[in-house]
Amino acid sequence: TAFNVVFLRILPDSKDVTRTMADLGLDDSWRSKIGKTAYSPGSGMDNPAVVAAFERRVSLPKLAAFFATHPQDMYRDLKHSLSVAGNQRFMGNFDVSSGLPPGTESRAFAVWSNFKRHIFLTRGPRLLFTFLGIVAALSALLWLRRTRLPSGTVAGGFVLIAIALTELAVSSLADAMDIERHHMIFFALTDMMLLAVVCLAATLFENSSAPSSSEAHFK
Repeated sequence: TAFNVVFLRILPDSKDVTRTMADLGLDDSWRSKIGKTAYSPGSGMDNPAVVAAFERRVSLPKLAAFFATHPQDMYRDLKHSLSVAGNQRFMGNFDVSSGLPPGTESRAFAVWSNFKRHIFLTRGPRLLFTFLGIVAALSALLWLRRTRLPSGTVAGGFVLIAIALTELAVSSLADAMDIERHHMIFFALTDMMLLAVVCLAATLFENSSAPSSSEAHFK
């Protein structure tokens, strides 16, 4: 997966390939791999010696460190991944034995997915900042309602946020293939956070004199 990210995503978009390769721990002997996936002819990933040589230079922790120190590359990669992920679905929903044309998608229970596809497909920045807005809204509501929520709710909410952020990083930055499929859990977590925001917002203007859930439980 690190190979795909480096040679299919980072280096083709780099404005200074030699410097970027050096920052990744690679020399110019690897330049011929640019534009290839790990499964492409000539990638060398079918040769254990080449695999070992690459893994000595680039690993997922090193890739994470690269993105942390190269925010422009990280944003460009996020933008590209989320633009593709906005499709919401991947390669249809039916087995070939159904006799339907390849790529045929079920339209059942697809209203929400279709809506998200309409507003997010090819619009990675919109999806990224919508997600960050949901994170900010949920964080604020959890903090504002912290004294009136059942014990453990606030901690659980922030754990959900942390998992969603981790899933975004892994889905968008740890591989450059099958992007829609890799983001399925990310979208599920984002939907969960959005539901939490709606539920918390609906209780925001409750009578402040009413006992909290935890207080009511002990009474």
